[in-house]
Amino acid sequence: SWVLKVGPLFSYVPAHASLDLESTLRDWVLLNGSWNVDLLHIWLPDDVIKRIVSIPPPHSTGCKDNIIWA
Repeated sequence: SWVLKVGPLFSYVPAHASLDLESTLRDWVLLNGSWNVDLLHIWLPDDVIKRIVSIPPPHSTGCKDNIIWA
């Protein structure tokens, strides 16, 4: 729900956007292990997405990690 040097992601999401509050961090990662940039473009501006993709995505064998938009 937040990114280092960016802060809470919720503050970047447009007010009219409909968030999937049940999504997990794995939902943001493609089967090949890269970030799902197309999904991120729905809610976040390019500069924030660039920061997110600079962070390695979670490993596919990791535990479930819910995204909390609070």
